[in-house]
Amino acid sequence: SCRCFFSPGAVSIGCSGSIFGLFGAQVAFILGMWKNMGDLQKKMLTMSLGISACFICIFSFSVGVDMSAHLGGFLCGIVIGLGYFSHLWGEAHWWSQHGKVIAYGTLATTTLIALIYFWHNPELGYKGD
Repeated sequence: SCRCFFSPGAVSIGCSGSIFGLFGAQVAFILGMWKNMGDLQKKMLTMSLGISACFICIFSFSVGVDMSAHLGGFLCGIVIGLGYFSHLWGEAHWWSQHGKVIAYGTLATTTLIALIYFWHNPELGYKGD
């Protein structure tokens, strides 16, 4: 996650980054379905996302909350969600043609960054006996 870049010496625990990833995937789904929704659905989803964003902003700036995990989870959730839901854009759309490659590339890159980070950090990963 973004934690590797913003605070490389710190370790955080919890699942909030993955919860934010699910929130980002929900945003990607809504973006893909936007043209097919009625006005009432659009209003309800916009209001729901707005209320969720307000609560996220209020509680995410508390002491001890890992904002970089939240940001990284949300951004990766959007990109991977856009790739997963790329079929919603129609075959002629650019994202429909390239979205899965970008999503899998993002997933592979974040996994590789995490592995390299833990492998080269003697306090967290490989001790180098």
